[in-house]
Amino acid sequence: MKAPFNKSQIFKAAWSLVKTAGKSLSEALRAAWAMAKQPKSIVDIAKEIINSDSYTVSLWEKGDKKRLYINAPYESRAYAKVGYIDLNTGRTFCEVHETRTSRGREYASLLNNIATAI
Repeated sequence: MKAPFNKSQIFKAAWSLVKTAGKSLSEALRAAWAMAKQPKSIVDIAKEIINSDSYTVSLWEKGDKKRLYINAPYESRAYAKVGYIDLNTGRTFCEVHETRTSRGREYASLLNNIATAI
């Protein structure tokens, strides 16, 4: 089964290319479809699941280890570590140890949702 594409977003991206880059509509549509068909990175998938600009997602690789770190806004400008997902094993590690609190449960479920989607 082919992956469904959101045609509305593709056409909006094409029109923005027409307006900003001065391309013809056919060139812009080809470019927008090419961007939509590109495989998404793990970071992009995680950002779609989080659906919030306030969280930060970063990919860490060293040697044969590969992890996806997620940080959440905390207080004014600081970020608190939510946790990470070990991409080699698929295990999640939540940095908030108080899973009895609502914030801890929210972070744990967020990590699990991302891990199952990846």
